[in-house]
Amino acid sequence: MVSAKSAQQFVDELGGEKEVVETDAGVFRRSDVTGDGYRVFTLSSLLPKMNFEVHITKMKDRPQMRGQMRGEMKDRLDVHPLPRFWVE
Repeated sequence: MVSAKSAQQFVDELGGEKEVVETDAGVFRRSDVTGDGYRVFTLSSLLPKMNFEVHITKMKDRPQMRGQMRGEMKDRLDVHPLPRFWVE
């Protein structure tokens, strides 16, 4: 059983060893931070006067599962292609 204190420590630690950032200037910033056994996904608004974090997720990470998950997602995308109006 996990104590409330150790759960809070897990949630509070958002830094990591590697960060990948994608930005659409003036619209949003998405960052994916990888730490020791976890990943943090953050989506921030960059709209004028609305510069704040829209979403933060922290999850346990299992690097050995990443390739398998990507393969599953590719299979799903092959079965369900994007609607035409999304790709035009």
